[in-house]
Amino acid sequence: MPRWAEGFWLVEQFRYPVGRRAWEFPQGSWGHEVRGGASALARQELAEETGLRAETVTHLGHPYEAYGFSTQGFDVYLASGLTEGEPDREATEQDMVHRSFTDAQIRAMVLAGEVVDAPSLAALTL
Repeated sequence: MPRWAEGFWLVEQFRYPVGRRAWEFPQGSWGHEVRGGASALARQELAEETGLRAETVTHLGHPYEAYGFSTQGFDVYLASGLTEGEPDREATEQDMVHRSFTDAQIRAMVLAGEVVDAPSLAALTL
């Protein structure tokens, strides 16, 4: 969750399973062990998707996506002390855009159904 003084940075991309674009926090996973662990992965995904570099990355929690039938969970990190740079997106992320929003704008976007990603909504509660 890349935090700036008045809000957060979000990314928007087309999600094929639901057939629409929506705003969410930068996120991702790697199929192999990452040197430095999950916080290093958080930094890498942030830089890749937004070009932002974080001075500080703080672990906020580990929610489960559907613990009634799955063990899948995710780590939430707060990134602060941000420096802007160029994204280095994967081929499948070329339609992605990123921008900053104020807390009030994000609240309005959630209510308007523009942020529908469950992990992003859960992260906001942390």
